Amino acid sequence: MTVDGSGLKILKISTLGLAASLALILSTTSCMQGEANANVDDSKTTAAVSVEVVKAWRGDIQQTYNTITTLEAEREAKIVSRTIGILQKLFVEEGDFVEKDQVLAQLDIEQLNLQVEQMQAILSRLQGDLAREESLFKKQLSTSNNFERAKFEYQSQKAQYELALLNQRYATIRAPFAGIITERSIKPGNLIKVNDELFTLIDPQSLQAVIHLPQKEFSYVAVGQPALLSVDSFPDQIVTGKIARVRPKIDTETGTFQVIASISNSEGLLKQGMFGRIELILAVHPQKILVSDDALITQDNRHHVFVVRDNKAVQTTVSVDIKHNGIVEVTEGLLEGDQVIVTGKTIIKDGSEIEIVET
Repeated sequence: MTVDGSGLKILKISTLGLAASLALILSTTSCMQGEANANVDDSKTTAAVSVEVVKAWRGDIQQTYNTITTLEAEREAKIVSRTIGILQKLFVEEGDFVEKDQVLAQLDIEQLNLQVEQMQAILSRLQGDLAREESLFKKQLSTSNNFERAKFEYQSQKAQYELALLNQRYATIRAPFAGIITERSIKPGNLIKVNDELFTLIDPQSLQAVIHLPQKEFSYVAVGQPALLSVDSFPDQIVTGKIARVRPKIDTETGTFQVIASISNSEGLLKQGMFGRIELILAVHPQKILVSDDALITQDNRHHVFVVRDNKAVQTTVSVDIKHNGIVEVTEGLLEGDQVIVTGKTIIKDGSEIEIVET
């Protein structure tokens, strides 16, 4: 190697040339990489988004209110004793169906029978006395005071006799109407006093659903509206009914009002005290534009959907009314047959390219 000034100068020029070539190569590579990344980004922004759609259709939709309820019998009676006596015999048990006027129990009537005989004997004597006094009075052989006294004594004794007969009849306990014995409160040998509770009787055909609704629903509820009841004991059965009464007053403590729905119980499956879920059908809107609730997007109390137009998602503002069982009524913004995006709506925007996936 030459170490004079000329040779050293040649070595420096060669080193600078090498650095310039390396910089040119790196710059070219970087530009190519940038173009490649740009092409990849462009392909990502222009790729179509896969979505699922449903068509808006026309049909009927119901406005309903769902809540829980308790079943109670409209005809329920606490059967009480109307006389005093020892319970001699029971003829029915809890769960038995009884007819109207059927004998349920019998009190001891031996003493009552004696009272009736005694009253009857006294009444017969007083009746004879009255007849004699009346005859003497008509012949002016007796005073009017004697006749009136005899008449009063007879009528008073007649009332006591009839009361004894009534107590004798009350000793036989009968059903006031046809129904089911749900509770027995007595045992043979008990001393039964006046107004003691003996049985509870209900008419299973008079079951009704007792419902409490918030006051905002008051204007929508009316007598005769249909009701659908389901209970856990029979999950596969829907029992029909209708609103029978609406209490015209709001409970100030709860802010609710009471509604009574009569329920069909022809098969006798429903029982007093059962809890159930009831759906009140408050209104039916016929032949409206309907769409799946899954298509609806709500922001700041405003609703919109994405409608497919020329393979693009078009954000469309809509007005809605009733929602029922995952279906919503659209009053403005959609036409029958419009394709509305239900799956993929959260990852698209207005104008996005879309690809419909058949399901």
